[in-house]
Amino acid sequence: MNITFSILADPKRQSIDWTKVISQIETLTKTVIRENGVNTFVCPCNNSYEIILFDTIIQIGKKFNAKFILTPYKNVEKTISSKTKYLYTNIQREVDIIHPIQSASILLQRSKYLLLFGENNINKYKKIINFYKKNNKQLIFLDSDYLFVNI
Repeated sequence: MNITFSILADPKRQSIDWTKVISQIETLTKTVIRENGVNTFVCPCNNSYEIILFDTIIQIGKKFNAKFILTPYKNVEKTISSKTKYLYTNIQREVDIIHPIQSASILLQRSKYLLLFGENNINKYKKIINFYKKNNKQLIFLDSDYLFVNI
């Protein structure tokens, strides 16, 4: 099964339509939780844009009792702005933080869904993606225009 829709949230674009982003995330969260009753997501977090988008996902996910595991890029705090650092600190209080590559088995046990942002993450997270596919877990991939469930 594939669910595909535009989220119009490319950080390279001049303006991001947050209304559409939030609406799409709500649709995704409702669909995923309603379909399987499993509500834990793994989310990589590599830059300021992803931290802001991830914060939006957490706030919406709370309404549906969704749980999140954050897998930040190891140097993410060095590359984000001070404003985003504050947001990132708040996010860390609300979610589990796990290093993505070292802890693939932990992620597999604790989550059903892997949420990926952007094309660059596909190679970086190949090891986890392979784990997920072998164990019939679900991948949710967000790029600049589309969101796919069950890649």
